[in-house]
Amino acid sequence: EFTGQPSSAILEPFRGSISTQIFKRSLKNFPAAVQIAHIDALTFCLSLEPPFLVNDPGLTQLLTDALDIAQHEEGGQAAAQVMRHPDGGAVTQLTILRTHCVQLLRTAMASADVNIPTSQGELRNNIILMFFKVITKGYPDAVVAAREGLAVVLQTQRGKAPFKDLLQSSLRPVLVNLADYRKLNVPLLEGLSRLLEL
Repeated sequence: EFTGQPSSAILEPFRGSISTQIFKRSLKNFPAAVQIAHIDALTFCLSLEPPFLVNDPGLTQLLTDALDIAQHEEGGQAAAQVMRHPDGGAVTQLTILRTHCVQLLRTAMASADVNIPTSQGELRNNIILMFFKVITKGYPDAVVAAREGLAVVLQTQRGKAPFKDLLQSSLRPVLVNLADYRKLNVPLLEGLSRLLEL
């Protein structure tokens, strides 16, 4: 406001130090609270106009780490990593961490400037699958971000053959569960309702 410059231009002289702080080590090497701080910082950078750090070579790996955390259950590898840093609130922190990871991935998918390389097409597809999983599993705080991320993907990819196939394969497990009344539960039905809203 005072300088008349975009925030990303003001941050540009500090690109090296900011990049080093965010990307120098894998997320899994930090306690949950530090992981959340790094994820929030990167989410902020990617949400700027124009985005900041979008061409950093460490971006793809950090998005991959965030995806790994977002799509794992409480008993998964990412959860075990968080639990190795006990501070009295690990379970709650894991829930918060998952939500922040989903928010980061939503921001990345929504930005036309974040270029996930063609060679990383599987990463993009897995992010979309994760959005479906979060919505249908009903992780409360992460659902909103996942729904927003999936809405962006639907707007940009609607009608394209590869995405149509991915959409069908993502919906298939949900529809299979609907066919068996023993597998019906409130989170599943609420998740299906959210998907239908899209």
